[in-house]
Amino acid sequence: VLFRSPELGGGALGDLGTYCVHWCRTVAGSEPEVRSVSRDVHAGGVDLATRAELSFPGGVQATIACDMRGPMTARLKVKGAGGELTVINPLAPQAGHLIRLKVAGDVRTETVDQVTTYEGQLAAFVRAVRTGDAPITSGQDTVAQMRVLDAIRAS
Repeated sequence: VLFRSPELGGGALGDLGTYCVHWCRTVAGSEPEVRSVSRDVHAGGVDLATRAELSFPGGVQATIACDMRGPMTARLKVKGAGGELTVINPLAPQAGHLIRLKVAGDVRTETVDQVTTYEGQLAAFVRAVRTGDAPITSGQDTVAQMRVLDAIRAS
């Protein structure tokens, strides 16, 4: 029901796209400007698919794409002057994933523990509550994330 409710932030961007946006913001270490957006909107008003081009300070460019119409494929790819990092399925590593790093022709691959991302989030929350350490993400990060999502929706 949430996915189909525009009033509750449903749609591809609010469901899958938020992960893509957060990955880009984390890798870039800054906040983007939305350059362009295309979307396929369902008759109920929610986006079934959204693609956005983002520009970060320092010339970093990013493209996010999320689509609820077919089988989900989650992938993060970061290209730089020195190499390329590809992470297959960072959303649900328990369903199979791969981390691939290519630097100067040398390719290394690895996998991580196959716990669900929800288990990891819960463990991090419990650790912060028990130890008093700061949570992994802050309220400021959450507000910044929503600013970007709102800017994509408004474009």
